[in-house]
Amino acid sequence: MQCQKFLVLITVLIIVEPIAALRADIVKEWARTLGDEIWRLSESLTKSDHIRICKEKRWKTNSGIVPEVC
Repeated sequence: MQCQKFLVLITVLIIVEPIAALRADIVKEWARTLGDEIWRLSESLTKSDHIRICKEKRWKTNSGIVPEVC
């Protein structure tokens, strides 16, 4: 019985752990790529885009408060 538990543990460490690590690396790379894309898009916004977005936000919230970014 102890031998079976040991074999299962070894199997998990050899097969499952590298797959989990690979998946984590894939998720990290995807998040980094997404973050870079968002940053690139935000840099491409013009001043008029920022004003339009702020007006839409103010209209949606009905608060009349302009966010600090605007």
